[in-house]
Amino acid sequence: MKLSTPLKTLSQISLIAFCSFLTACGGSDTTIIEKDSIPIEDDHDHEEATPATKGRLLIADKDAAKVSIWEIAEKQSLAEYTLSDVASAVYASPTYRYGIITQRNVDKVNVIDSGLFQEDHGDHMDDEVESPMLLNFATNDSRPTHYVKTPNILQFL
Repeated sequence: MKLSTPLKTLSQISLIAFCSFLTACGGSDTTIIEKDSIPIEDDHDHEEATPATKGRLLIADKDAAKVSIWEIAEKQSLAEYTLSDVASAVYASPTYRYGIITQRNVDKVNVIDSGLFQEDHGDHMDDEVESPMLLNFATNDSRPTHYVKTPNILQFL
């Protein structure tokens, strides 16, 4: 029995020392120091939320085979295009960038790019302004009458 007593005493002393050590660690103060935030550098220059233009209008002449694009803010014609025949109807594409002109009497559809569109930069959109143009794209379909506007498809019935 005498052999186990020194071992028991050593265990008790170790336990007391360990508990004293833990008790000494418990009373600390926490100080939080706020630092200035890290600025995020912008990888390109752009104006914040300032529209580049008030828009453009595609106007068909009811008596002549021509259409014109007008700049709304300046109240002036930017371009005029001659068609094969008087326009039967004028429509906007789903994104409003393109003007669709049907000429029913000559079975034709023309497309005009307004020159206005938005470029996606992920976190924002930039307004882009270019010159309008009559595209080389045209259809020759039998009496295009109805235009159906869907997100990805242009349908003429």
